[in-house]
Amino acid sequence: MVLNVKESGLIGGLFALPWCCISPGIFSVIGLAGMDLSRQVTGNLSPILLVMSLFFLGRVHFLLYVKAQGSRTSAVVTWVSTLLG
Repeated sequence: MVLNVKESGLIGGLFALPWCCISPGIFSVIGLAGMDLSRQVTGNLSPILLVMSLFFLGRVHFLLYVKAQGSRTSAVVTWVSTLLG
Protein backbone atom coordinates (compact mmCIF):
# COMPACT_ATOMS: atom_id res chain seq x y z
CA MET A 1 0.00 0.00 0.00
CA VAL A 2 1.48 3.30 -1.11
CA LEU A 3 0.61 6.45 0.83
CA ASN A 4 -0.22 9.29 -1.49
CA VAL A 5 0.86 12.55 0.14
CA LYS A 6 -1.92 14.58 -1.46
CA GLU A 7 -4.60 12.23 -0.17
CA SER A 8 -3.22 11.97 3.35
CA GLY A 9 -5.39 13.97 5.72
CA LEU A 10 -2.62 14.89 8.13
CA ILE A 11 -0.08 16.02 5.56
CA GLY A 12 -2.69 17.74 3.41
CA GLY A 13 -4.12 19.50 6.43
CA LEU A 14 -0.66 20.65 7.45
CA PHE A 15 -0.08 22.30 4.10
CA ALA A 16 -3.59 23.79 4.11
CA LEU A 17 -3.05 25.63 7.41
CA PRO A 18 -1.97 29.24 7.12
CA TRP A 19 1.43 30.13 8.54
CA CYS A 20 -0.15 32.34 11.18
CA CYS A 21 -1.54 29.15 12.76
CA ILE A 22 1.59 27.05 12.40
CA SER A 23 4.17 29.54 13.68
CA PRO A 24 2.77 29.84 17.25
CA GLY A 25 2.92 26.06 17.54
CA ILE A 26 6.51 26.04 16.37
CA PHE A 27 7.40 28.83 18.77
CA SER A 28 5.78 26.98 21.66
CA VAL A 29 7.89 23.91 20.91
CA ILE A 30 11.08 26.01 21.03
CA GLY A 31 9.76 28.13 23.89
CA LEU A 32 12.77 27.78 26.12
CA ALA A 33 15.10 29.18 23.48
CA GLY A 34 12.69 32.05 22.87
CA MET A 35 12.53 32.83 26.57
CA ASP A 36 16.31 32.94 26.79
CA LEU A 37 16.49 35.33 23.85
CA SER A 38 13.80 37.57 25.30
CA ARG A 39 15.58 37.59 28.66
CA GLN A 40 18.80 38.71 26.99
CA VAL A 41 17.06 41.45 25.00
CA THR A 42 15.02 42.79 27.90
CA GLY A 43 17.99 42.50 30.25
CA ASN A 44 19.77 45.15 28.25
CA LEU A 45 16.66 47.30 27.93
CA SER A 46 15.39 46.97 31.49
CA PRO A 47 16.35 50.52 32.64
CA ILE A 48 14.58 52.02 29.63
CA LEU A 49 11.52 49.81 30.12
CA LEU A 50 11.39 50.75 33.82
CA VAL A 51 11.41 54.47 33.03
CA MET A 52 8.76 54.00 30.35
CA SER A 53 6.48 52.03 32.67
CA LEU A 54 6.84 54.66 35.42
CA PHE A 55 6.02 57.38 32.89
CA PHE A 56 2.89 55.62 31.63
CA LEU A 57 1.67 54.75 35.13
CA GLY A 58 2.20 58.35 36.19
CA ARG A 59 0.29 59.57 33.16
CA VAL A 60 -2.68 57.33 33.81
CA HIS A 61 -2.80 58.41 37.47
CA PHE A 62 -2.66 62.03 36.30
CA LEU A 63 -5.54 61.43 33.90
CA LEU A 64 -7.59 59.65 36.54
CA TYR A 65 -7.17 61.98 39.48
CA VAL A 66 -6.10 65.40 38.16
CA LYS A 67 -8.09 65.51 34.92
CA ALA A 68 -10.90 63.36 36.43
CA GLN A 69 -11.16 61.17 33.35
CA GLY A 70 -11.95 57.47 33.47
CA SER A 71 -14.34 55.18 35.24
CA ARG A 72 -14.22 53.13 38.40
CA THR A 73 -13.13 50.13 36.34
CA SER A 74 -10.19 52.02 34.86
CA ALA A 75 -9.18 53.15 38.35
CA VAL A 76 -9.23 49.56 39.63
CA VAL A 77 -7.22 48.32 36.64
CA THR A 78 -4.74 51.16 37.11
CA TRP A 79 -4.20 50.39 40.79
CA VAL A 80 -3.85 46.66 40.15
CA SER A 81 -1.28 47.42 37.44
CA THR A 82 0.55 49.80 39.75
CA LEU A 83 0.70 47.29 42.59
CA LEU A 84 1.78 44.42 40.35
CA GLY A 85 4.35 46.52 38.50
